[in-house]
Amino acid sequence: MNKPLLIVLLVILAGLLVYMFAFRQEVDTRPDLPLEQPSPTPVPVAIDGVETEEPPEFNVEVATKEVGARKVLEFVITEAHGWAVDKVYVRARYGKIDPDTGEFESDMQYPVEMLCRDIIDFGKPLVAETTLTSFELTQTNGELGGPENWEVTIYQWGRVHKPKD
Repeated sequence: MNKPLLIVLLVILAGLLVYMFAFRQEVDTRPDLPLEQPSPTPVPVAIDGVETEEPPEFNVEVATKEVGARKVLEFVITEAHGWAVDKVYVRARYGKIDPDTGEFESDMQYPVEMLCRDIIDFGKPLVAETTLTSFELTQTNGELGGPENWEVTIYQWGRVHKPKD
């Protein structure tokens, strides 16, 4: 074997060993410390009401606004019966209403989806907003449009509560 090649390999190996020992992380091996931290789980929010299996009826108003360079969708969500709901999933699609059929048309392949973790409290609205990402804006040709350009649906929700009698 070539002596210069052997020297180069030994220098690389020595550098690799120095790097490994210099940047290795110390592991605490005390038995009273867990090695992995448990993943945080959401704490259920206490709602003063009676849980029901009946499906809620949502009303959603959407507003569009520009905050500096950000293009923002704002949702005002209410429950028609005045019930409380503890989280909702919102789906918004950009498009337009066809003047001939009167139906909403959208070619948005990936709609804007958002989880609202807050509570729709008894008879009160939930106001939530999201900033459109550059990927979402590529699907709208960079346009934010107005409320008439957005079709918004609630496609999933958490626990539903009626007020106590």
